[in-house]
Amino acid sequence: MSKPIRKTNRKEAPIRRLRRELSGRTAGRIYASDLEAAVYNVLRSFLLRARKPLRQASFSGFGRFEEIERKVRGFGLRLMIRSESEEETRHVFLARGIAASLVRDEGDGEITVRLATAGPALLAKLRNAIAPLVTRRPPRGEVVLLAQGPTGLLTRSLGRLEAPLERENYAPEVVSAYEHVLAELRSDAPCGRFVLLEGPPGTGKSWFVRGLASESEALFVFVSAELMGRMSAPAVVPTLLRERERRVPIVLILEDADLVIVKRAVDNMSMVSDLCSLSDGLLAELIDVRIVATTNARRVEIDDAIVRPGRLCTHVVFAPLALEPAERVYRRLTGQERLRAAGGSLTIAEVYRLARRDGWRPPPRRPSRALRSGRIGFDPDDSVDF
Repeated sequence: MSKPIRKTNRKEAPIRRLRRELSGRTAGRIYASDLEAAVYNVLRSFLLRARKPLRQASFSGFGRFEEIERKVRGFGLRLMIRSESEEETRHVFLARGIAASLVRDEGDGEITVRLATAGPALLAKLRNAIAPLVTRRPPRGEVVLLAQGPTGLLTRSLGRLEAPLERENYAPEVVSAYEHVLAELRSDAPCGRFVLLEGPPGTGKSWFVRGLASESEALFVFVSAELMGRMSAPAVVPTLLRERERRVPIVLILEDADLVIVKRAVDNMSMVSDLCSLSDGLLAELIDVRIVATTNARRVEIDDAIVRPGRLCTHVVFAPLALEPAERVYRRLTGQERLRAAGGSLTIAEVYRLARRDGWRPPPRRPSRALRSGRIGFDPDDSVDF
């Protein structure tokens, strides 16, 4: 007696195959790499039954993860696996005879694309559509955080800063210093590797740094406060060396760095020495480290070793704007002629606050890629016609 024909839902078949591939292998824990391997095994077995060879292509670089994902979905692929952790984001897609995976390293933002299908024509079409979105150089404005993780130092991408410097907001000597620093960041032999930004709050030091990140090819690394005084920690140099694989200068951002730039004393001697080692000498040259430090203190007695020629690139002093240049900025923002404010000088932050009060609104900014919580699993809409 012949066995009855078992009816199956073809759209659910890939899920059952994935679970069968994983059964007995993960011992109760599902790993993203196992899930991805299972997807490719499903595709491989499908093509074997159809007597078609599996053709693959992979490439890596930098780009917008969401834009690449939209392009993949445009070929009819469905998201099957979504895994997000501190180390990486992994999305795996599947369609009839096609598989694709996108993996973004959350440390340096590099994206690896893997494609697999049966026909060389379709593979070439996929590659030609996606490859232009992936470049070998990191995008301008990329900023990462250097922080202490649960198992050691780690770097996490904070997103991109797309804010070219508004030169009209600054005094001519500040703009001249900005152009000098920008030129030195592009130089293989800079006049110095340390830049000091000094001035009261609201005078534009942070926007100065944002402009540098937006207009240079360097990688900007924001150093957390807990690490600022421990730059000689054993894990710091290996972490910076990993980032050096991008082949661009590494700019360490030290905000409110008063303790590590003042004259050496008992409480900060090692901190100042660490900073000097990173901003000069053979190590700084090999890793190509630059340092941008900011301070709000009015009168800081800076350690002589930091400002010596060959180490100091430039010392930029920020000050409030006189009434006339402040009115020019206000007029550019609001279109109004007079700035209704008391006093003979204003910080740039105060000018923008008054402009907002009088009707100016900042242009909408594209949100940066946010840090995401760890998550792994099948997408709710993971049905695929296979």
